[in-house]
Amino acid sequence: MRTITSLATSAIVATLLAAPLATSAFAQGATWNKRTFLTFSGPVQMPGVTLPAGTYVLLVANPDSPSVLKVLDAKERHVLSQFYYVPTPDRTIQEANKANGKPVVTFHEAAKGMAPAIRLFYYPTDLSGKEFLYPKEQAEQIAAASHHAILATASNAAEGGVPRIITVEPAVTAAAPALAPLDAGPIASPDTSAESRPVATSGDDSPQAVGTTGHEETATTPAP
Repeated sequence: MRTITSLATSAIVATLLAAPLATSAFAQGATWNKRTFLTFSGPVQMPGVTLPAGTYVLLVANPDSPSVLKVLDAKERHVLSQFYYVPTPDRTIQEANKANGKPVVTFHEAAKGMAPAIRLFYYPTDLSGKEFLYPKEQAEQIAAASHHAILATASNAAEGGVPRIITVEPAVTAAAPALAPLDAGPIASPDTSAESRPVATSGDDSPQAVGTTGHEETATTPAP
């Protein structure tokens, strides 16, 4: 089975405070629908849905509507969500080579206790990735947790057509007046260890952990 790796970019290096997320995946054939199996060890967000741990199928919904993805259960009996995406600029050849022919996903940063949301998906044979468009309310929650803008849409993917894309910015709150601390204790630093970030595993029976490096434009590779 193929593996899935995490690609860290300067905009979305995921310093997650949530529980570690292990992912395995493989792409089934280089077909038009980009059919890929994804297995998550913990909850994860996609547009319109929060999925519990388990195996899912991600694919292009319709050859006549290539800007729509859908996610199904492992047996492909139920469509769990159908949503728009927009293509990303092409990866460089060097970045594609680092992926070593494997699918790649990246996550938005998430707060503690919040299921991380997928931002980008790269099919192994594609230089261009797919950036997921989230419903406005869900995008607002992700923007608040990640502190960066999230692409969103109010268009219904099930109806087809071209989505109207909006950008959801993090909410700006007024600064509270400075007060002297009352016997304040030490403040714990956020957990920025590799264990707190989404990691990926191979799709075989003995997964090999890989994770984001925290360096710009860097992809990780499975351990031997």
